[in-house]
Amino acid sequence: MSIYSNVKTKVKKGWLVKDSITGYTGIVTCKLDYLNGCMRIEVTPQERNKETGMPLEPMVFDEPQLIVLDTFGEEEKKKPKGGSRDRYNLDIKDRCRQGRR
Repeated sequence: MSIYSNVKTKVKKGWLVKDSITGYTGIVTCKLDYLNGCMRIEVTPQERNKETGMPLEPMVFDEPQLIVLDTFGEEEKKKPKGGSRDRYNLDIKDRCRQGRR
């Protein structure tokens, strides 16, 4: 287990992504979390070889250079942190108007 395993990533397995440098497009099939904190993402294309019908080889990219094209309905939901501010959806201005700080 990596010491950086709790680092948040912007892509999840199963999402459709595109490499911003090469234009390579495919589905995220593997996430590689290295000990030094480098997050590499394996992308498998949806196309097949026209001659053999076999799937094309996956490629590995750095996570920051990937662009998310489609999440297939699995967008990350923002979880409330807890407390009355999140429970009642109040910001600081609303609380000041109600006489609370």
